[in-house]
Amino acid sequence: MLQNFFNSNLLWPSVICFFFGSFGYIVTRLWVLPILRYRRIKKNIRKDLDTLLHVPSASHENKAVKARLRRHAAELPDIYNASMPYWYRLHLGNREESPIDASKILMALVNTKNKPHLKNQIHNLIKALHLPSIQI
Repeated sequence: MLQNFFNSNLLWPSVICFFFGSFGYIVTRLWVLPILRYRRIKKNIRKDLDTLLHVPSASHENKAVKARLRRHAAELPDIYNASMPYWYRLHLGNREESPIDASKILMALVNTKNKPHLKNQIHNLIKALHLPSIQI
């Protein structure tokens, strides 16, 4: 049976499909998923910033938003240094988008209590991540 497989017309299509499937898995796992994760974190940061601006500073929701922003601040450099493809890091550098600087700004923003300083930190974060503008 095995000898018939090697002599049949199914060998080369099977090998080619195996290699294309392996290549697709590698591209998806090593390129697509980290980029999508980075974009999802940026979108979540944008939503949390909008919530942070419109929620009173003493509320329970404000504390939850700040906790999420701290988690995002830790995730940004992790994704950038560990799993993001090199060519995408170069692309972000060309766009002058810096997740490492954004992480530092985000940690400073979470620890800021003064409203004018908070708005300044949000403005700096928007520039660092090229987020859409927020009505401040």
